[in-house]
Amino acid sequence: ELQSAWSQDSTASAGAVYQNDGIDLERDHLRRKDAVADIIKLTRERKHIVLGSPPAMGKTSLLQLVKKELRKDEGIKVLHRCLTTLDNVEKVVAKLGKLGIKDDEDSSSDENGKSRGAETKYCETWIFFDDAQNWYSQEYWSFWQHIVKHLPVVCSKKFYVIIAATYDLSTHSSPVQFGTLEHYRRTAIQEEQVEQLYKMHIVDRRMQ
Repeated sequence: ELQSAWSQDSTASAGAVYQNDGIDLERDHLRRKDAVADIIKLTRERKHIVLGSPPAMGKTSLLQLVKKELRKDEGIKVLHRCLTTLDNVEKVVAKLGKLGIKDDEDSSSDENGKSRGAETKYCETWIFFDDAQNWYSQEYWSFWQHIVKHLPVVCSKKFYVIIAATYDLSTHSSPVQFGTLEHYRRTAIQEEQVEQLYKMHIVDRRMQ
């Protein structure tokens, strides 16, 4: 239910998410196993990473594939949020809090020491912030301070964050909090993968 509410809120944006973003996982698609494995490994090591590239280079598709891989483990919760200028910071922080991603001192506990209102069946939570460039202006820097600097210190729940952002001439400078984060830039598909896509969607159709 929380996952559903999260997804519904993230789609109500004015031009922040293009309709052709991502891929249809029910159709033939590139698995990109090496990139997916690299991103998961890097995120586990660094806790927070940034996927940065020009538009339409495959960031959202990669997030979908990473999410698909992570969900093979029933102990992992994955949330994919497309940030928009219509989003409310307090709302996003509150939803994270419902998953236990908050200051431990703000958590009320039952007699067994478990946080009330938080999902406790997951051993770790992964949070994807897509289209993060929409929240790069200084008015959002306190949010990134909370996510990148504050929560890792005060929250005992295991969580990982992937921040996907488009960089072009219209993009604000990255928040200062991103200066120490690992940036993964190998989001574009390789030449041999272009050939695979061609065979999947052009050659195969001609043969039908």
